[in-house]
Amino acid sequence: MTIPSSVGVEIVRLYTVEGWRVGTIARHLGVHHSAVSRVLARNGVTREKARRRSMVDRFEAFVRETFERYPRLAASVVYRMVRARGYAGGEDYFRHRVAGLRPRRVAEAFLELRTLPGEPAGAALLRPLSRRSRSRCRRRSSPGFRPGS
Repeated sequence: MTIPSSVGVEIVRLYTVEGWRVGTIARHLGVHHSAVSRVLARNGVTREKARRRSMVDRFEAFVRETFERYPRLAASVVYRMVRARGYAGGEDYFRHRVAGLRPRRVAEAFLELRTLPGEPAGAALLRPLSRRSRSRCRRRSSPGFRPGS
């Protein structure tokens, strides 16, 4: 079903000007909520979800500066440093928030080894079994072997 342009204009107005939620607009106009979302997406209307203030916000600049100087520093160490500067929150939430502040490492390229059927997959398969491994294999394959005995 196609939404008439007059309804689309009303959807955009209610969402942007009046601040109504998608479900409220859908109920008011008698259309499906996904239709309202689709109209808003087509018109380029986005609303960022406002994040609540946090106790970590006061220390965000310090944490970023610390990670710039020491990028591999553990979050628990940064937590102790921030705790000494007056942070009163819990470690779990702090580590959750700090994960987004840590600079990302540059991805390294790697070579994928592909083998054809019958080719050796690696050096580990070419090495003979140790004496201990051979005895385990023999025990498991013997017909009278029972686990636990």
